[in-house]
Amino acid sequence: MNTKVTSYFTQSWQEPFWRIHALPLLLLFAVPLLLYWPALQYDYVLDDKIVITKNEFTQKGFSGIWDLLSTETFTGYFQEQRDLIVGGRYRPLSLVTFALEHQFFGLNPKVSHGLNILLYALTGLLIYRIFTLLYYRPLVGRMLWLFGVPFWAALIFMVHPLHVEAVANIKGRDELMSLLGSLTALYFSLRHIHTQKSRYLLYMALVLFLACLSKENAVTWVVIIPAALWVFVSINAKQVIRVAIWLLLPVMAYLLIRYQVIGYFLDSGTEITNLMNNPFAEMSGRQKYATIFYTLWVYLKLLFFPYPLTHDYYPYHIPILDWNNGMVLFSFLLHIGLLLASIVGILKKRRWSFPIFYYLITLSIVSNLFFTVGTFMNERFVYASSLGYSLLLGQAWVHQIEKKNRMGLALLAFLVVGIYGFLSFNRLPAWKDTLSLNMAAIEVSTQSARANLFAGTALYNEKALKMERGEEKKAVLLEARNYLLKSLAIHPSYQDALSMLGGVAGAIYDIDRQVEPLLEDFSKVLENRPMDPYVYSFLEYLNRSLGPAKVLQDFYFAKGYTFFQTEKYNSNAAMKMIQLGLSVNPNNAELLWSMAQINYRMGNKNEGDRYLLRARNINPSVGL
Repeated sequence: MNTKVTSYFTQSWQEPFWRIHALPLLLLFAVPLLLYWPALQYDYVLDDKIVITKNEFTQKGFSGIWDLLSTETFTGYFQEQRDLIVGGRYRPLSLVTFALEHQFFGLNPKVSHGLNILLYALTGLLIYRIFTLLYYRPLVGRMLWLFGVPFWAALIFMVHPLHVEAVANIKGRDELMSLLGSLTALYFSLRHIHTQKSRYLLYMALVLFLACLSKENAVTWVVIIPAALWVFVSINAKQVIRVAIWLLLPVMAYLLIRYQVIGYFLDSGTEITNLMNNPFAEMSGRQKYATIFYTLWVYLKLLFFPYPLTHDYYPYHIPILDWNNGMVLFSFLLHIGLLLASIVGILKKRRWSFPIFYYLITLSIVSNLFFTVGTFMNERFVYASSLGYSLLLGQAWVHQIEKKNRMGLALLAFLVVGIYGFLSFNRLPAWKDTLSLNMAAIEVSTQSARANLFAGTALYNEKALKMERGEEKKAVLLEARNYLLKSLAIHPSYQDALSMLGGVAGAIYDIDRQVEPLLEDFSKVLENRPMDPYVYSFLEYLNRSLGPAKVLQDFYFAKGYTFFQTEKYNSNAAMKMIQLGLSVNPNNAELLWSMAQINYRMGNKNEGDRYLLRARNINPSVGL
């Protein structure tokens, strides 16, 4: 055992921590409050409806807590368990806090945002406290903390722009609670090593269990905490194993409960083919893993240079790539090299290796390498992992500060922190409301089908519907239409985008009464959504208002023929389309002939003969 390290670790518990470190703690607590206070005025956005505003169990308050604990996370929203994503989701604890909020405050986004900011601020304090234990140095001067790893690691973490999503999106509380609980578990493990009292092992296990109930990411701390003890406290292998066993107990309990609730661990037996829930659905195995390693490179790039940022990394913001791409190969070699180097460093108890090891292990569970998480990446996914980056950068700065001019390098470090803080503050307004969020995303995620859909939908729901009929409203609707068409150009069979395009097309027609562009958009919808209920309802309205207009009859014949003759054959859609045509002109020979052919194909010979006879009586050459 390294007696010097052990002596420092023991000494770190003996100083009056809160009195000596009051100033840095005050600074670290104030920074997130100053950065995020505007969020108190922000609304619910994005997935907040799934876990709060439209979640039946959350809305019940106290009486919904057992439902939240005993069902899959999205059940309260969908009213049933839908295995939409590999592995399902069981993260009840953050939803329990939302239920408690609703019980006491109702739907109050100010309270929800305030609690998120408070949890984030407490995380910064805990990071500082833990690393004053792991990187302990006697404070012989009042400002010596300014040149220490704990302060810089915590400060970098608190201002990093990648965290805006986790803090400003209320749903991101699962990330905040999971990391806070995991760090608390590490703290209790250190208390146990110092005091040798078993009750701290029990506390450690309990808070790690709560962290797992917040989000599954916490299971990786079964490896992280023993690695931290091994490297920083210099205890023997027997002590590390004892702590590891105590860590396994809550993780196994969580996984068992999760299995009992969801019914499976990872594979529900249902193949996930929806591109918005499985971004690799259209890729080969080679392309999948090439794209994953490229995404890992994007994470690293955004840690160092967090600009531009977006909440949408859905297909195909990250493009389909193969192993002939230079950045894919570079990322693969870099990450393999970092993993091997960190493992060797951990075994040799090198402090520089822990942040790298921590980053890779905590990121692994959301990397898509082992199971698909539903999207290529997300900034909130790297929330916990970014602590490794903050710690490594803090180590590097302090190392240089100790070798060179302290104050000069400290000022340079403050400059970098200031830039990160500015980027965070500048990013924050995107989360003000649904329209702000989606219009900010589309500036970055131009190749994302989902971002284009959400931009079009937000313009329609949050802007156009609130405007009076007129040219300004039409301009907004046309802008929404353009985004929807872009979404469909990226993902032609995107059902939500097709449905939305139909609605926007109808709203435009309500203003300009131009039937040709309306039918053009309806045709796009019907190509991949042949039984769209809104389109058929609107066509019935057109029949009543326009009567036997030739443009309608031609449309019905063309679409009915398409459904009847092409590889997209759909007898129900074909018959429905021809029936609409005949309802405006029962003597259209082409439509009658088409109805005859549909009946023949469906095996209704008598009906087919009847329609064919009527068609030939009107036009003897029809169909010849």
